[in-house]
Amino acid sequence: MVAQPTKRCAFLTLLLVLSVAMLMTASAAGQQFLTVDVPGAASTLVLGINNAGQMVGSYTDASSVTHGFSLTGGVFTTIDFPGATLTEAVGINNVGDIVGSYNDSQGVGHGFLLSNGTFTSITDPQFACCATYVSAITDTGVIVGSGIDSNGNQDGFELVNGTFTTLDFPGANFTELLGIPFQNSTIVGLTVPAFRLVPSKDSLTAMDSSAHSTSLERPTLLCTASPMEAGWWVLTPRPRRGRMRS
Repeated sequence: MVAQPTKRCAFLTLLLVLSVAMLMTASAAGQQFLTVDVPGAASTLVLGINNAGQMVGSYTDASSVTHGFSLTGGVFTTIDFPGATLTEAVGINNVGDIVGSYNDSQGVGHGFLLSNGTFTSITDPQFACCATYVSAITDTGVIVGSGIDSNGNQDGFELVNGTFTTLDFPGANFTELLGIPFQNSTIVGLTVPAFRLVPSKDSLTAMDSSAHSTSLERPTLLCTASPMEAGWWVLTPRPRRGRMRS
């Protein structure tokens, strides 16, 4: 005979379920959403925020031109890299340094650092032909990003004190670094093992793409593939699997 739950057990189970549901509802109710729209913009994207609540992002104006922006104390400030045809601000640290990316007049992508009102262009020599994208910056000035080389491969990079380090997920030809916390060197990103970008005169064309699910945890590599082969990874503090370049 299979033992049946007692009425007390059923009651306690129901009470537990209701308690969890109430906690989840209270947690959701405690969240506050804030709409952010650059005045007069056709669209606005918020891409980064620091501990003080300063935000950065990009917006598209009525002429379909993309600009970066910062939002501090309710005041919007447009960010345009000098001579760029497109600018996006994607990250801001607690010092107030802003990083992002821009396209030059030839359509080549570069990263940038905006610190104390001064722009600095960031171009990984490995990606000088095509595109360098910056994703995030720490409070100590460590910058991470990704780039596309002349073979159509996308690699991640870390920039520390003027030195670039290539960070590629083993076996993948598409690695994108997406973020790094303000205070440590843990890096998160995306990898796609069978993905190739083919440079053409006017654009980059994706070929043979398939997603992949991976994770890299302290201090060794772990890889878990899903049926869709889609995935993310985490790179924790050294040792790193990278190539040093200056």
